[in-house]
Formats: sequence, C-alpha cells, structure tokens
Amino acid sequence: MGIVKIQVESDCFLAIDALLEDNLDNSKFGGLYYEIKQLSSCFDECMFKHVYREVNGAAHYLAKYARNVDRINMWWDCVPDFLYQTLWFDFCL
Repeated sequence: MGIVKIQVESDCFLAIDALLEDNLDNSKFGGLYYEIKQLSSCFDECMFKHVYREVNGAAHYLAKYARNVDRINMWWDCVPDFLYQTLWFDFCL
C-alpha cells in the first residue's frame, strides 16, 4: 500500500508507556507487546501516542463498524459518512 509512516494511538497510558520504554519482557502481555514492536518495524517510522478517551471517538466508531464487516473496505481520500460528525468533534477538542 506504500504506507511508510504511521502513528498508533491508544487511550491506555500504561500500554503506550510500555511500548515507548521497551520494558515489556516481564509483563503479562509481553508476547503481545513483542508482536506490536515486530510489526512496527515494517514501517520507516512508527510513533506510539497516548490520547485521552474523549479524543478517540473516531477509532471507537471504526472498531464498532469493523465488527460487522465481511469484506475489506478502504476509503481513499474520503471520510465515511458515519465518521463526519465524530471527526469534527475530535478536531475541535
């Protein structure tokens, strides 16, 4: 797809902090964190960022939408109708 830079956002401060600090080996979720770090190495640049839950509305709606998707959907240079208001609200915060 040609994507070389990504930013991964989460409202879980502990998860983002663990990924940034690379202190994952002894944690209960060490395997999961190791897998995330392995996948992040596929990109030229991968940033992990903590965002507050109120600013994560678009990700929440996309996850809810994805639960009912039977095939891959892609939106190139456009915003799905169900996200317009949420993105506007996230932008205003």
